[in-house]
Amino acid sequence: MHSDEDISTDVSSPVRENPGSSGSEDDDICINEADKQILEWASKLEIESIQVREKSTKLINLIDERVNEMHSIFNEKLSTLKFDNVIQLLQDNNAHVCKWTELQKKNDFNLEKLNFTMNDFYLLLLSLSKEVHSINEQIAGIKEANVKKSTGSKEMKSTCHCSCHHHKDTYLDGTTISNSEGEEIEGPITRSKSVMIKKSSKPMAHKKPKPVTGKWKTRGTGRGRPRQTATRPQRSKKKDSDSPTRNTNVARTIIPWEELDDTLSNVYSSEL
Repeated sequence: MHSDEDISTDVSSPVRENPGSSGSEDDDICINEADKQILEWASKLEIESIQVREKSTKLINLIDERVNEMHSIFNEKLSTLKFDNVIQLLQDNNAHVCKWTELQKKNDFNLEKLNFTMNDFYLLLLSLSKEVHSINEQIAGIKEANVKKSTGSKEMKSTCHCSCHHHKDTYLDGTTISNSEGEEIEGPITRSKSVMIKKSSKPMAHKKPKPVTGKWKTRGTGRGRPRQTATRPQRSKKKDSDSPTRNTNVARTIIPWEELDDTLSNVYSSEL
């Protein structure tokens, strides 16, 4: 390291006298002061450069030490490292990458297949919607036809009911009891006639009238078989002495036992 005394101060140029100048002392003083200032700056720069060189040498030595340490540590790690394990890990990683690529390919294929399936499903839905629309139209047509048929059947029933109600007194079973409440019954009112009147007030199904033999009068819509009533007999021209115990002025009821069922036979048998 150089001291301040070793620094050379011979840096200024010698003063030369110009032939045209007078060589005054003021000019000499100014030149000496400038030289001094330059020498001061030069000395400061020299000192700073020396300090920088010292610091740089220290830094280089420190870097060398660190490099040597890292080199030793790296050598130790390389000596303890097993390359077989590293190779196995690299192979496993490569196998995983191959499997992942295969799975990615399968996934792409499945996605493409799913797209085709969705397209087919969409077409199937369109065809089903058309079929459902046609079925709905057919159902609507069937409902309309059923409504028309039901209205026609109702009209026919109403017309048949009116006609049957109008002509119900014509197609009767042929009994002595009338369906009309104000119509009078011929002959004396017995218990069997009252029962027949009560039964005749209930509705009954239409039956084809059976032909009645003999001189019977059939009136009304009473239930059961036709009841035979004899008209008032004419007075015989013979004398009353022929039948002294018989009164011909009173009408009597003739019961057709052969044509009666069990229920009515019980009713009529009570009048005997």
